[in-house]
Amino acid sequence: MASNDLPRELVCRPQTVFLEQASQRRILHCSDIHVGRRFDPEPAEKLVEFARNLRPDAIVVTGDLTMRARRSQFRRVRAMLQRLPHPLIVIPGNHDIPLYNLPMRLFAPFRNYARYIADLDDGTLDLGVCAVWAVNTVCPYMHQKGWFREEDMRALEIWSQSLAPDTWRIVVVHQHFANTPDNPRPGIYFRAAYCLRRLAQAGVHLVLHGHVHQSGVFLGREFFPQLEEPIVVAAAGTVSSGRTRGNDRIYQFNLLTCSRNTLEIEVWNWNTQSRTFEAGPKRLFEKEMFMKRGSSWRS
Repeated sequence: MASNDLPRELVCRPQTVFLEQASQRRILHCSDIHVGRRFDPEPAEKLVEFARNLRPDAIVVTGDLTMRARRSQFRRVRAMLQRLPHPLIVIPGNHDIPLYNLPMRLFAPFRNYARYIADLDDGTLDLGVCAVWAVNTVCPYMHQKGWFREEDMRALEIWSQSLAPDTWRIVVVHQHFANTPDNPRPGIYFRAAYCLRRLAQAGVHLVLHGHVHQSGVFLGREFFPQLEEPIVVAAAGTVSSGRTRGNDRIYQFNLLTCSRNTLEIEVWNWNTQSRTFEAGPKRLFEKEMFMKRGSSWRS
């Protein structure tokens, strides 16, 4: 599917620019809300509460807002998303296009998403110390497998080149690049290693995704040892679907803190006893890791 086959709302991404200076920005990253079968409204409500109390500078939602892309499900998740503070970046996941309605899947897969969700998306963000670019990686012709359209890859390469050299570059997608030992899942990108290398070569520091229903933070070379360029891959677990994955099987979201010289990613986990989210493990990355010394990377 070429980009001109997508609804206009999913192609033309307006830009929100924050002109004031800030030495630090925080981004809340959540995913896989899955309104529909096995949706749990309690953690979803807590997420809205935490989003307001934590006061992040932006919120990113990496797809799978619904279970079966039905209008009633989109209406319910829209009511939830409308309560989140802005700026807000939202992308579709593979569950946000019809599965059983084959004509609609083939000829108008994003119709309901565009009608109920697209206008909530604030588009590409320039937050000064960091910038965020989102890509729709859902392919209607494949069940779950993610794909990068060549025009999307070229567009984000141009975007990355336009930013100041010291800006953290963050790309938002839905599917994952590789499996973890305790959570093998279908949907890995076609030519995943190539795609991740190309993002790294474009200067992207961090890729945010969902789909796997389990939070995790990794260096690209932990998945692909042959990958020389440094890049971080961070998954957000499902925030409210009973279809949890991995060994822990809990609801999760992530909180990113971008400073001039460091990038910190903190996983927040659902406590089944206190019925709320609690701060969990962190991983810190130094900007120096992404700088080249001669022909080799400092990391």
